[in-house]
Amino acid sequence: MSNEDTGKSGPSPIVFALVALLIGLGGGGAAVYFLMPAKAPETAAATDPAEDKAAEVDEASDILHVNVRRFSAPLISQRGTTLGYVWIDVDFVVDGPTNQSLLSARLPRVKNAMLKALHSAPTASVERPGALDVKQVEARMRAAAKAAAGDGVIHQMFITNVQRAPT
Repeated sequence: MSNEDTGKSGPSPIVFALVALLIGLGGGGAAVYFLMPAKAPETAAATDPAEDKAAEVDEASDILHVNVRRFSAPLISQRGTTLGYVWIDVDFVVDGPTNQSLLSARLPRVKNAMLKALHSAPTASVERPGALDVKQVEARMRAAAKAAAGDGVIHQMFITNVQRAPT
């Protein structure tokens, strides 16, 4: 029986399904081909030995964090008067679990050193009296913390939050 006998014209549903399947597979394959990143050609010689050494350290590094929440610090004016207190959240970045354990064990000593550094000089901003000079405070806290923790223990230090303590 032909298509003319049944009154139907055009391709059969099976042919239509096969064509749709082939188009879908071709489109999917093309999408994968174009969306996959191209591999960079490998060079035989290293361009910079320092970069290679830094890359090896980054790959081997196990960056961990030690957080200190609500570290209380004085807000001292340029004239030396205490205007109040602020709570500072600090994030110490260390390399590896050994340094994380060392810093955690030495945290009371680190906090003590940071408090001494902050009580020894003004912490309030010159431009905005009553506001904390975050740049200056962070630099002093970082130097005191690194000295108290020991060489190479603290990789970086960030102030993550500052809040005025209620009086």
